Amino acid sequence: MSHLRKAAAILASILITFTPLNAQEGDNTVVMIDSDAGRPYKELTDRTIANIKKHREVKIIRFRIGNSLSHARRIFEEIIIKRNINLVYTAGTIATISALNHSKKHDFKIVSAAATDPIGIGMDIKFGEHPCCNMTAFPYFVDIEDRLDLVLTLFPTAKTIGYLYADMPQSISYLKMLKTTLKKQKYNHLKLVAGKVEFVSSEGGYKRMISIARNRAIEIMDEVDLFMSPSDQMGTKIEFSQMIYTSTGKPIIGISKDEVEAQNGAIASIYPDLKDIADRAANAVIAFIDNAATNSLIPRKPKSLIILNKSIINDLGISVPDKYKHH
Repeated sequence: MSHLRKAAAILASILITFTPLNAQEGDNTVVMIDSDAGRPYKELTDRTIANIKKHREVKIIRFRIGNSLSHARRIFEEIIIKRNINLVYTAGTIATISALNHSKKHDFKIVSAAATDPIGIGMDIKFGEHPCCNMTAFPYFVDIEDRLDLVLTLFPTAKTIGYLYADMPQSISYLKMLKTTLKKQKYNHLKLVAGKVEFVSSEGGYKRMISIARNRAIEIMDEVDLFMSPSDQMGTKIEFSQMIYTSTGKPIIGISKDEVEAQNGAIASIYPDLKDIADRAANAVIAFIDNAATNSLIPRKPKSLIILNKSIINDLGISVPDKYKHH
């Protein structure tokens, strides 16, 4: 395939919808960039768009970038900057990083949804406070202490947790937070066996990462009592939890709803409420369109939800505490 045909194929794969613009239409246009295909990005952005369209007539240009900064750069240079787009919505960490990189030289507003650690990647925000700059964020965040409490509730004798993560910015940031939390007295008896998996930058690249992670999981399975899903492109996929459980026989605590609903997936999960994230992101987009400094622009962490896989719990003979029985 020629370089020209390759470039055309790449652009075709990342462009979801495109509405032609006149130069002066930038004020009433939102460019929406999903870091990758599938959940959580598609579901999240679909709902955000639906909420926006209930209240405002705006032009929307939507892309997905296959977790590729080079694909994102083309969108910013050829669409956002050339056409003076004033508002960019990003779903996920990689899309948000690209927006931040370009915002250093070009003035546009950013609404970040479902980045794992927006402050860690450079967003100038504080949760619960009005933003000082033209950006806000509603992260894909679950309190690490809540996840560890779930581990200790279901596995009170557990001593060692396996944690395989993709070599991605959000994964590295989350690992740092996890290690810091494990130093607290309540959790310092727990040992973490962590392993890094090469990041594969492409749509569907998570499948290759999971394949790589399988060998590492088998290597460490006799050292650990259970696994935890990482907060990254690999860890939120049902195939990751299924691989861990079927390859090692060890239970895994997930970070998405899908992992628990899937057969032979995670035993339990505390996960962010995507509806909450999407509703807040839509309200922030509307506030930026209206140039209104409302509370909708205040960065906030989402509500967390819990789901249990009763089938796996029964198979393992685990007694579920009363406080979790309704989940």
